[in-house]
Amino acid sequence: MHNSWSYVPLWVYPLFFYLLYKGIKQCYTQTMRVGRLFAMPIIFILMSLNNLDGSPKMTWLAGFCWFLAIVFGIFLGYLHKRNANITVDRSKGIISIPGDLSMLLLIMVVFAVEFAINAVEAFGSSPNWWFGPLALGVSGLATGMALGRNGTFIYRYFNAK
Repeated sequence: MHNSWSYVPLWVYPLFFYLLYKGIKQCYTQTMRVGRLFAMPIIFILMSLNNLDGSPKMTWLAGFCWFLAIVFGIFLGYLHKRNANITVDRSKGIISIPGDLSMLLLIMVVFAVEFAINAVEAFGSSPNWWFGPLALGVSGLATGMALGRNGTFIYRYFNAK
């Protein structure tokens, strides 16, 4: 039996630790320009669309799972942050948002899904019929939650008094 970890490109390790660092930073209150709230959902959308394009066992079921997961994720992200205690300074264009574990968890989930999809593709193995829908569902859910979370903050920023 060979060591599967020996096939992981070296750049994956620093990427993992960088994402871990960025996720841990999200656990603390942050004050930022409101435009930064667009960055994470855009990254999640692009990664999710990449998964949709090259997913193993891509079927109509996988695409449907992806779409439903995004819609459900947006709803969950909204529910999670709708009552968050934020501070808005419209004159400076900044927003302070409370930290929590949600973005750390989302970042790690997306990394794990990306890793699994790329591992399956790299080994050329034939995944089970449920792998594509599950991977896209998880990717869609994380993407939707990032959209719902940051979308709620953006909406609340522009409607702050």
